[in-house]
Amino acid sequence: MVTFLWALLRLKRDAAEPPKLSFTVFRQSIGLGMRAYVIAFFGFLLLRIDLLMVKYMLGATEAGYYSISQVLAENTMMFPVVVGLLLFPKLSATQEKEEKLRLANKAVLVTAALMLPVVVIAALTAGPIISIAFGRNFLPAVAPFAWLMPGTYFLGIETVMVQLLNSEGFPPIIVAAWIADTVVNVAVNFWAIPRYGITGASAVSSVCYFLMFLLVSAVVWNATTHDLPQRVRAESLSLNIEMHIVRILKQESPLLVAREALWRTRRAWNKRRILGRLKDPGCFKFRSVPYYNPNLQCLSEHSRELIVAFADEIRAGRYLFLGSGTAELGTRPKWNLDFVSGSEWSYVRSECRDCIRQDGSDVKIPFELSRLQFLPILGKAHVLTGDDSYRLAAKDLLSHWIQSNPAPVGVNWTLAMEAALRAMSICFLLSLLSPFRCEEQPWLATVTHSLAQHLLYIETNIEFSHLLTSNHYLSDVSGSIAFHLPRRQGHGKETLQLPAADRS
Repeated sequence: MVTFLWALLRLKRDAAEPPKLSFTVFRQSIGLGMRAYVIAFFGFLLLRIDLLMVKYMLGATEAGYYSISQVLAENTMMFPVVVGLLLFPKLSATQEKEEKLRLANKAVLVTAALMLPVVVIAALTAGPIISIAFGRNFLPAVAPFAWLMPGTYFLGIETVMVQLLNSEGFPPIIVAAWIADTVVNVAVNFWAIPRYGITGASAVSSVCYFLMFLLVSAVVWNATTHDLPQRVRAESLSLNIEMHIVRILKQESPLLVAREALWRTRRAWNKRRILGRLKDPGCFKFRSVPYYNPNLQCLSEHSRELIVAFADEIRAGRYLFLGSGTAELGTRPKWNLDFVSGSEWSYVRSECRDCIRQDGSDVKIPFELSRLQFLPILGKAHVLTGDDSYRLAAKDLLSHWIQSNPAPVGVNWTLAMEAALRAMSICFLLSLLSPFRCEEQPWLATVTHSLAQHLLYIETNIEFSHLLTSNHYLSDVSGSIAFHLPRRQGHGKETLQLPAADRS
């Protein structure tokens, strides 16, 4: 009552008009409020009804053991509950369904990755924890706690996933699912508790939590495949969860999964910490280090003609694509365009998975163009012929790319591998064009600043994994080598020497 009166006074003070009753608003919101209340009521009942049944069937002592296992299990749920509380208003305020699904998908995958080592470690260390916190007399609570952990894991994922549906107005099917799951829990516990005691009660609860996860996953799957475009269908929330969970549970050891989760958490933290520096990565300057020094003088006449002919094509705005032939894109190409399908990607900050569509477009086309692997060809043509038009064409193309693709916005800033391949092309070009003239210093400073951004982006998005190997990680490392040449200075201290961009 005190809180209500305080809120009413604040509303009266801040509102342009005095608050008054509105039966129209009441009728519009009463249904939503009732559905939310029923979900909360039966959710609480599902978590507590087995404890009441244990006390009724087995007595206060067994209920005490079981209550300890429940309290500890609920503590492991704190992280997904907090994520759900923060995610719900964010999803409710988001109008675009694709953006909603992207946010929910990201939150669910992060929750699943972080919760897995928590429940595994909690189950393995339950004995010492309970013995220290409550005494050895309460060790009978260990077994039911361990049995609760699998269900708690899936319930935590469901708690985050269901916010996508709740943000659409608490659909009635979710209300029915909670009621049905509670009824199943009660019915099966009448059979399990007398036969298997508190361990049976916890196993039944785990199964019911998992059933709730499956029900919500099915509803999300159905909603996304019917209401969202086909490009989102391929990235549906439930499919991602199913694929990740099945692979983790079937193939990998808990220790390796825990290491992967810790690594991804560290990488996410570093990404959040370092990416803020992209606009101002620090003071860098160019220093010519001839790590790329092709012996152009030994080329045959035929090879020289091929290089110059290729450079002429680029200078004329014609680009050769693997599998697509030559495309006439001009000297100011659209770097975010798939010229085959005509699809473009918006200049917004996004992840690589958001760029993969199922509409006939191919994100590899803007990726390949933005690798800028034609720039060293222009540099070689300049060295071979002494013609400054090749030098000018390379500089103009690179300047246009930097201006059109500010870090870390757009499709060309979604993969560390692409940034690494592009950075190597830029470094090779600078090596070929060096030494630079006085009037080229402002351009060189702009390119060096962009290389510094590439370096930070690669370091914060490195595609390493304990669970798999890929050419992406190899490309990331190769790109980093293009930047870093370790050397030893006095006192055995190692510093980094950047061939193309040197931090001063």
